[in-house]
Amino acid sequence: RVIIMSRSTSSLSWAVMSEKPLVLIDRKDDICLTSKAKDIMSEGIFLFSTESPTFNEDIVSFLSKPIDEIENMWDKKSIARQKMINSLFSAYKGGAGKRAAEFINERYFNLSYTI
Repeated sequence: RVIIMSRSTSSLSWAVMSEKPLVLIDRKDDICLTSKAKDIMSEGIFLFSTESPTFNEDIVSFLSKPIDEIENMWDKKSIARQKMINSLFSAYKGGAGKRAAEFINERYFNLSYTI
């Protein structure tokens, strides 16, 4: 019922959109987050950095909590998580094909009508 990831790859977006509690371990020795992304993501998901001197204690303490408590904490992050999604993942709620067609029409055919 909890997703744990240790890489900031494209799979991260799938995990974020799953609506399941997400723990992301930010590893400096791998694909790490920018400081802006860390600030935004720490509000919307459970973010732990291996650079923290208390990383081991923090993550063990967190993962030792009852699942119901983790889910409750996750629910409390929902507004911040939506802001995070809009800022870092997708500001759009669908209509990718329509936006692409409009872009192509405007860019390559000088047509400015909407579909």
